[in-house]
Amino acid sequence: MSSEREDLEKLAKRAVRAAGRAAGVGGLGVAIFDDHATWDPVVPADIHAKLPPVAEDGTAACWMCRGRFAFAQLEIAGDAYACRTCLLRASAASAAPVDAETMTLGRPWWIVPAIALGVAAVATTVFVMLG
Repeated sequence: MSSEREDLEKLAKRAVRAAGRAAGVGGLGVAIFDDHATWDPVVPADIHAKLPPVAEDGTAACWMCRGRFAFAQLEIAGDAYACRTCLLRASAASAAPVDAETMTLGRPWWIVPAIALGVAAVATTVFVMLG
């Protein structure tokens, strides 16, 4: 009985891995079936960034405009805080112009939903067989 269950689990892993590769998401689907016993999380390089202190009244300064805002209204930008207005202004200045006449989307819009439906159908079938 357990041998049959293990075979079904291996089949499910292969199906999800193949569907993930077809959808372009790599091993994302396999993560559902893994037990994560040997999982090693990736620690971002900026996790230990030295951020400026927050004032006693709960405000901090935006490094671009030097305005003081409530900490909840600020975003972390590198090793400082920035207000949303300055972040939008900076992103608009660095954005490349888009030519709407020649822009293409790369793949037809229906491919990702079709793959998602296929994966859902396979997963449902496997879970019905296991359960």
